[in-house]
Amino acid sequence: MAPKKDEKPVAAEAADAPKAEAKPKAEKKAKKAAAPKKEKKPKKEKPAGEGAEGAEKKKGKKKASKVETYKLYIYKVLKQPDAYDTLLKAGSVDDARQQSAVVAALGATADGIKFFLQHGASLGSGLESLRPVPANLTADPGLSLLATAVQAWLAFYPATYLVPPQTFNFWKSDTNAWYHDAVQPAGTTNSFAGGVYYSSLYYSLRDGPLLLTTPEFKGLNLWTINFYEAFSNAFFVIGAQYGSNKASSYLLVPPGWDGDVPDDAIVVHSPTVEGFLLGRSFIEPDAAAIKDFNAGWTASALGADPADPALPWFVRWAYPENPWPENTADPLLFWRVVGEVYRRNGAPYVAEPLLGQLSSLGLWRDYGLVAATVSPLAREALAAAQYYALRIITAWRVQPGPAAHNYWLAPKTFGFYGSDLVAAAGTQRFFPIVNRNRDALYYFLYVDAAGTPFNFTSDYEIIFQGPPPIANYSFWSLVAGGATWSSLAPDLYTREDGTIPFRVSSTRPAANTTAEERGWNWVPSTAAGNYIVLRLYAPLQQALDNLYVPPPVTAVAGNASAAPPPAGSRRSTRSKLL
Repeated sequence: MAPKKDEKPVAAEAADAPKAEAKPKAEKKAKKAAAPKKEKKPKKEKPAGEGAEGAEKKKGKKKASKVETYKLYIYKVLKQPDAYDTLLKAGSVDDARQQSAVVAALGATADGIKFFLQHGASLGSGLESLRPVPANLTADPGLSLLATAVQAWLAFYPATYLVPPQTFNFWKSDTNAWYHDAVQPAGTTNSFAGGVYYSSLYYSLRDGPLLLTTPEFKGLNLWTINFYEAFSNAFFVIGAQYGSNKASSYLLVPPGWDGDVPDDAIVVHSPTVEGFLLGRSFIEPDAAAIKDFNAGWTASALGADPADPALPWFVRWAYPENPWPENTADPLLFWRVVGEVYRRNGAPYVAEPLLGQLSSLGLWRDYGLVAATVSPLAREALAAAQYYALRIITAWRVQPGPAAHNYWLAPKTFGFYGSDLVAAAGTQRFFPIVNRNRDALYYFLYVDAAGTPFNFTSDYEIIFQGPPPIANYSFWSLVAGGATWSSLAPDLYTREDGTIPFRVSSTRPAANTTAEERGWNWVPSTAAGNYIVLRLYAPLQQALDNLYVPPPVTAVAGNASAAPPPAGSRRSTRSKLL
């Protein structure tokens, strides 16, 4: 039964509390601090479920509680090992591709998930290690609850990674304010890509629209700003490639907004209240011009002034607005975050019947997670769902490409997934905040030319017949778990015949040697790595039409990859960007 609006349980009441109510709590805290010591004993006996007051037992505890809650969240969810069994335990590379594709397809529907839960262990050698479903969940109603919980995990995971604090946390920017690599001391080029200045803005439209402006840019540098809603879909893109070099204004508005538009402003409708803007500005050919251009970007909130001052960068939107009690054994921790995302942003890509079934898991559009409405059976399903969801998105993630493409695979859904919940969750977990294909293509490779999974205690060789098809002033890069190699590297070595040789190795080349002296460009790898990524920024049509085939990767003779890493769970080596 749905909770009544005027009878919200304590958990929902805390989640909905406006920030303007922080002042009475601060006064209450001050009174407690001034009280005699003998009055402090009852606070230790106060149950954790009493919310924010119990979290403020010590000076400074309130902020620490929020941060520690999310450190715990990261540990329990984001840092879980990923099972690469469909790749490592498969009998052949063809089996690996088939098993991975089957599991990913089953994860797309509730009936498919049910089949996976009931029969997954018999679908191939790479799935024999699949954990049996808990006894109470092997038949309905428990089985349906578990399938719903797995679908809900897939649907909401991207947002839980993007919008709460202490998760996707690369730049120290206040909400609704730009951070620019380019204007930092000495200008910071990010190691994620090598030839890019990044700009970021975490937005909240809770109080109204956000007006964004970019000045005129006369340089030849390529640049983009991707507008990501809370679920990581790039719903709007501007940039040089999109004819955006003239001075422009953009009014970013929340769902359902209807108001006055400033003169000449382009209205951009955000599907969610919260989200993230990521600017990528290529440094070449004019670094000084692009720095000045970035510095001219502005962001101004046009809504009603919030009742409290801007939150510091490490708190951002303070999920939740009142901190939860810290409980390392809380099986609902992830789902509390899901509830906050749902309450604040809705679920624009979740369709029926899943949308109507969320309440069976205790998830309510008006209140978030209401623990009092979670049945014992649903609680068991919520606790079990993450394991199976991770197996599904990991299988999706490690699919080898076809042999005709030397096993490289470039996902075509990158940047915008819509209702493809498996692709959205899989991308956001392993390679978050990617460009749409028009702006960048990402080719992934998990096996060498012989179809053997990579073992980066060995060395590998890649020889490009020439530069990949990219636009002028763009660049391409390779990464294998270590630092990114970029085509902008000052010692890029090309042979006289035009080929470009690479050595992928965890061993640093001898000191004071150049790529030309060695005869190859070095791509650092790590023993924990398990794939290679080739990134083409501003790819040409040949690549967009899937007509470009990256070269094979072969094991170096005498240092071959005959023995793959031990089969089973491996901690994922996530590329942090984009």
